[in-house]
Amino acid sequence: MKTTPRFVIFAHNATYDKLHQVATLGLTAAAMGKDVIVVLLFWTIKKLAEGRIDAIDFPPEYGAASDEVARLLKEKKVPAISEMFQEAKQVGQFRVVACSAGL
Repeated sequence: MKTTPRFVIFAHNATYDKLHQVATLGLTAAAMGKDVIVVLLFWTIKKLAEGRIDAIDFPPEYGAASDEVARLLKEKKVPAISEMFQEAKQVGQFRVVACSAGL
């Protein structure tokens, strides 16, 4: 029996830059036919539960550039993280799960 290759991403950092990478990798892997599982850990669970998964925030060391980056993301119409998650579900096998220990 042939099985679909799995692609597991552990999302442990809840800042926009890290979550955008998770969404991009997950969407790409789903489009390539992989069974994608995104495991939310620590602060990513809290951010999702609070409905802030699309909040454009950055680590403190990039604070000076955050307003400019946020402006460019909107200007270039970069899809929101939740939109990329939805698209990944439409093009392939894509699940987001929360680590039970983090709940």
